[in-house]
Amino acid sequence: MSDKILNTRVKQKIDTKANWDKAVNFVPLNGEIIVYSDLNKIKVGDGVTKVGSLPFLADSDTHQSIK
Repeated sequence: MSDKILNTRVKQKIDTKANWDKAVNFVPLNGEIIVYSDLNKIKVGDGVTKVGSLPFLADSDTHQSIK
């Protein structure tokens, strides 16, 4: 199997809390990152839960995940 190098950029879904609150039926894909630009917080989709019901990723979770 050969390796293939892809030169790409990934853009996450980013918006303010007010706009995310309007997205009442939006279900992020599993692993999809949702950024609250005005709160400096993120959520990670699980593929079944609506964005408003997802918990924010805690600061300690973030630091542990990137070690």
